[in-house]
Amino acid sequence: KKYFAMDSTMAVVDSFWVQNGYITDEHDIKFLKNGDVLLIGLEYKLVDMSLYVEGGDKNASVVLNVIQEIDKNKNLVFEWKSDEHYKYTDAAGRINLSDASFVHSHINSIDIDTDGNLIISARNLNEISKIDIKSGDFIWRLGGKNNQFTFINDSSGFSAQHSVTMLPNGNLLLYDNGLDRTPQYSRAIVYKIDGQLKT
Repeated sequence: KKYFAMDSTMAVVDSFWVQNGYITDEHDIKFLKNGDVLLIGLEYKLVDMSLYVEGGDKNASVVLNVIQEIDKNKNLVFEWKSDEHYKYTDAAGRINLSDASFVHSHINSIDIDTDGNLIISARNLNEISKIDIKSGDFIWRLGGKNNQFTFINDSSGFSAQHSVTMLPNGNLLLYDNGLDRTPQYSRAIVYKIDGQLKT
């Protein structure tokens, strides 16, 4: 349940893990210029889903995510919890919210934008979110049910995306699995993001 850093002789010299009882997720780790690391964590939470959807399980086991920044002394300096910001009903239609157990946001990549704020990919929401690294508030939401953007030269959008990366020029690179597309096909795409005009 940890990431291990090794030197050139393959000797383990460091390790990285999420704190506060969460499970370290294997999807991504980002090393920051200040020596801190960003990690994704998992939590299994019992939720009364009948409060949110008709026929929802009253004791559903829901997999939630947390993003943590850990400094070089292994101190937690930032924490962002998915269930405090995303609604359960933000999940894409392919996620059955009436199941006895399901994975909610499925955060699968983290990156830092050119302005220092956080970019996260929530696969099961079909959403890429930009998060204020200080307050934890949304700066913008791209894709999914809460999309704030107009897509130019792309009529299909993306779904079940992976490997979202901010390029040095500010463009957004991602792997679009295309699970919600008929017929299904996958592709690599680059978007030029205008956060002001929301295009």
